[in-house]
Amino acid sequence: MSDIIRNINPLQTGAAKSTDTVQKQQSKANTKTALEMDDFLALLVKQLQNQDMMNPMDESQFMNQMAQMATVQAMNTFTDISVTTYAASLVGKEVTVAETDSSGKLTEVEGLVTGAAVYSGEQVIFINGKSYYLTQIMAVGKLPPKEETKPQETPKEVNP
Repeated sequence: MSDIIRNINPLQTGAAKSTDTVQKQQSKANTKTALEMDDFLALLVKQLQNQDMMNPMDESQFMNQMAQMATVQAMNTFTDISVTTYAASLVGKEVTVAETDSSGKLTEVEGLVTGAAVYSGEQVIFINGKSYYLTQIMAVGKLPPKEETKPQETPKEVNP
């Protein structure tokens, strides 16, 4: 299964993202923009090594920073777990997703979700053998048919 996930190409599998968008996401995933716990600890060690001995760092401030970083990390983990759980809960349900063709025309694809996985750090679902990002979901179930709008008639006056 992991070989399948590594070989998923969203452009070939029906994902509605353009080549530029996918490339930006991949370079963004490769570029480290977030401060992780290891980075935070390395900065903290440097701060301790280079502190003024006459004015040392306050221990309570040190512990507060550690607690804040741990809280942020726990929130990120919780968010990731929630998104994964949501995607897994869609397996076996019918959904409607948006798909954009090469000319930019938006089409609706309806189908049964047969699986869920992570691709390039984003959760995807599988419908009819193709992968779609969760952001492409338009509805769980079928969308109602579009109604034609008719011009409203003006009410006729009733004479007694």
